[in-house]
Amino acid sequence: DRSPWKWTPPVALAGGNDYRICFEDWDAQIGVGCSRALIVTGASMSVTAADFVAGDAVTVSVSCVGTNSIYTSLCKGGPCTNKDDPTFVQWVRNIAQACDSTGESFTWSSPDTLVGGSDYSICHVDSTNEQVFGCDSGIRVTAANIVPTVTS
Repeated sequence: DRSPWKWTPPVALAGGNDYRICFEDWDAQIGVGCSRALIVTGASMSVTAADFVAGDAVTVSVSCVGTNSIYTSLCKGGPCTNKDDPTFVQWVRNIAQACDSTGESFTWSSPDTLVGGSDYSICHVDSTNEQVFGCDSGIRVTAANIVPTVTS
């Protein structure tokens, strides 16, 4: 069969100029030939979010190359890809958003119930394969100073 086929390289594939696509005769278990050298531009992402107090509005800036659409999550104790990860805290943006190299910023209203700590990450996840595409780690969250209201 000589019909074309499509392969999507993994997001984590490093950039380089020495990649080749090789073909093998499956029955004979021998190489048939390889393409000329291919240039692969590695996926990259820049994520920026500053330390914040729980309950604050947080500005998240992102720009990326190598993916079309991302989700954004808040994680504690390490990167996370989805709500089933033990480090997942909550979605910052759970609707897949287009991402490109021109960059964008958005504001997220953080909940005032977050526990303080310096091991938070805001991670962007490729919406097609759920691979972590980039994180801003080591974000310090200060617990909100909530004063209970007493009513009689």
